[in-house]
Amino acid sequence: MRRATADAVSYSGAMFTGVFRDRTQARLGPARTPEQVLKRLLQGRSVRPHRFLRRAPIGPFVVDYLCPEKAVVIELMTEHRAFQSQDATDRALMLERFGYRVLRFWSKEVTDNPDLVLRQILQALA
Repeated sequence: MRRATADAVSYSGAMFTGVFRDRTQARLGPARTPEQVLKRLLQGRSVRPHRFLRRAPIGPFVVDYLCPEKAVVIELMTEHRAFQSQDATDRALMLERFGYRVLRFWSKEVTDNPDLVLRQILQALA
């Protein structure tokens, strides 16, 4: 039986070291879901020093991402939300009345063209 070292994590009897974790990430490749892509964009160096909060409450709403310094809200629109488009429009109008700038991106737009999404976010932060 092996002993766990400081850099290893034991999970249900299996040993996972940093090496295995790195190999798994390399095998899986870059972020694939729109949420992962958007999260990586907002954590990247290009948006620094601005900080984004995930699932931040604003009044009666919970937004996907919020930059409190610049009052910018980022919403990721999925197919599920497409059925609620009138609600999303009303919500965006209400957030704008509160003084926030609302950016809405479709999932496909985030995964297919992340550079364009990042450019629009940087313009809103300027």
